[in-house]
Amino acid sequence: YLYTCGQPKQKGSEIFLKELRCLQMRRAVFNKLLHPNSNLNLNEFDVGLTSIIVSRISMGPSRTLHKDLHLTPAEHAVIKEQAKVIRDKTRAAVLDPNVPPEEKHHLQAVMRMEAGRGIMLCPSCFLLPGNCCCAKWTNVTPKHNVCIYMHHSEWGKGINSGIVLKTSAGARLWVSGHRDHEAEMREMFETEHDQVVVLWPPDPMGDPADLETPIPVEQLMREYPEIVENGLQILAIDATWSNARRLVKRLPSTLRRCYLPAGAFAESLGEVQPGGNPSASSILRPVRKYKGHDERVCTLEAVVAILRTVGESPDVCNALLNNLKMKVDATLAQKARPPIYNVETSEKTA
Repeated sequence: YLYTCGQPKQKGSEIFLKELRCLQMRRAVFNKLLHPNSNLNLNEFDVGLTSIIVSRISMGPSRTLHKDLHLTPAEHAVIKEQAKVIRDKTRAAVLDPNVPPEEKHHLQAVMRMEAGRGIMLCPSCFLLPGNCCCAKWTNVTPKHNVCIYMHHSEWGKGINSGIVLKTSAGARLWVSGHRDHEAEMREMFETEHDQVVVLWPPDPMGDPADLETPIPVEQLMREYPEIVENGLQILAIDATWSNARRLVKRLPSTLRRCYLPAGAFAESLGEVQPGGNPSASSILRPVRKYKGHDERVCTLEAVVAILRTVGESPDVCNALLNNLKMKVDATLAQKARPPIYNVETSEKTA
């Protein structure tokens, strides 16, 4: 029955078997639940499912085999075994009451980076090798430096946008809890304290009294023009909202914090409705659920919005947004879904 799809065997027999098991399961559901009370013929049902399978396979398998990573089966097995050792060590440490919390956090960060979901992915875009889009991205050099403080659970996620800033804009990326990353970040705070600006809005649940009150970016430009002129160190928090709050509390309380008003990303693109309401939604919306929060944007979009506000070149900002669109299309291809943006680029620098 595999060959009724008309696909060659080298496409990956494991993918075919997975799809066949899915087909058999749906057939069983149809026979038990739908068929007695439906006018749909069983053969018609099978033809419809077969067409779906053919379309999915034609867009490429959703998973990769070791041959796509240019590894021999033995090398692949070694990597998996090494990752298992790291995971077991981390689990044991987390359950050990004698291990300090900071050490547990460090081990969790190391596990995510060296033994988590990203070990078989491209380290520059967090996608499978067959869907890697790094070579298509335009490399840019912003006037202001961008830094990413990433929660360790974000490492290796295909929908993560902070990795795009690191790869294509030279942003410094620090993973929370990782001992070396935390030390490097603290050193930057000490040497370039006045230039550091944390991109973080006022907390609707109330900001702690010992933290600097966030100010609008426009106010930052008015009160500290020399700092803006010399170049900012924009620190973006890359995490879910609940995890991001924890990361902000780990930062020094003396760091300046600034924010953009609601709809600033849409306004920076010039996409505002006649009534004044922003009309642009997040580029990541096709692959990420925002649970009804239409105003939310991803880390890269927030960084682009503040870069536009402080006078960054439109070419740099547009190149970063196009890079993100290419990653969204590659993520959709990895999920065996058609592209949305169809953005291509031939330039490597902007």
